[in-house]
Amino acid sequence: ATLFSANLHGAASPDSLPGDLLFISASILWALFTVMLKRWQVRAFDVTLAVVAMSAIIYLPVYALFLPKHIGMAPAGEIALQAFFQGFLVVCVAMWTYARATELLGAVKVAVMMSTVPVVGTLLSVPLLGEDLGSGAALGVVIVFLGALLGALAKSPAAAPGPR
Repeated sequence: ATLFSANLHGAASPDSLPGDLLFISASILWALFTVMLKRWQVRAFDVTLAVVAMSAIIYLPVYALFLPKHIGMAPAGEIALQAFFQGFLVVCVAMWTYARATELLGAVKVAVMMSTVPVVGTLLSVPLLGEDLGSGAALGVVIVFLGALLGALAKSPAAAPGPR
């Protein structure tokens, strides 16, 4: 996060520190969630149901009571499209596929594969969006790619035989 921030602002800015810390905190919490998925050994459907329900319980009252909304200004078709996309595809389908991948492949393999998402997104932004890949972003991409490569190539220790 610091390399990307330095790339955008010319130097790491104290103003970006809270955002950088939130970004790092979110990454740590997501990694913990991934590891706990494997430890809890719950089905992907159950995890999806729990995450969707808890997210709705926490977010919807905050939205309804405190956040500005101009939903009435949007066409009904747009509201329905966004409800389907954001409420079903992004939340339900993405969470289920992530939990199912962790269930089938294991937390380590999924974490290694997921670490390539920002690399691919950054690299695609150059030709598709005309973004400039500065030296800080390029260095960040290389570091993340090398870390993912090392993780993918690492051999897992052989399981010790259990008591007979």
